[in-house]
Amino acid sequence: MELIHFGNIVASFGIDGTMVIIHAFKKKVSLQHCKAVFIETTKGIKNPYFMEKSKAINNKELHLKLEDIPTKEALTPYLKKKVWVTKQDFVGLVDTNAPIALLGYMVIQKGKNIGEIIEVIEQPHQLLCNINYKGKQAFIPIHAQTLVGIDRVRQLVEVKLPDGLLEVYS
Repeated sequence: MELIHFGNIVASFGIDGTMVIIHAFKKKVSLQHCKAVFIETTKGIKNPYFMEKSKAINNKELHLKLEDIPTKEALTPYLKKKVWVTKQDFVGLVDTNAPIALLGYMVIQKGKNIGEIIEVIEQPHQLLCNINYKGKQAFIPIHAQTLVGIDRVRQLVEVKLPDGLLEVYS
């Protein structure tokens, strides 16, 4: 099962173990239709947690109450942890224009596949797309000078990269 990281637990809300999650969906969402969320409690291990309730707050924040976390004190070890949903749930939640929606897209240059986007890092003046390039991670800047176009139907991001950028990762 493929999981997509969408946000982080940043605080508690109230005394019943409700958590505040900052997310990257870029729209007001509730996770109510999701069967579970996954939290990385130990490095590399994502455990499923089932929801009691979820409430959309705004386009960056939501509140989530999980079954196994009954108090504010029980929530403390989960603070600053990353949260995932299944890819199927992710597709139904994300705004199609949100940068995180590019996960899984193929980056191409001059008609040639460069690699699949595995992470999107938002920065003030550009996006950095982490891709698998020849078996290694490579960071591709996406901004006005490098972006040629995005084909959402075919899930392609066409770029024109500076000479030598990809060679750094070879």
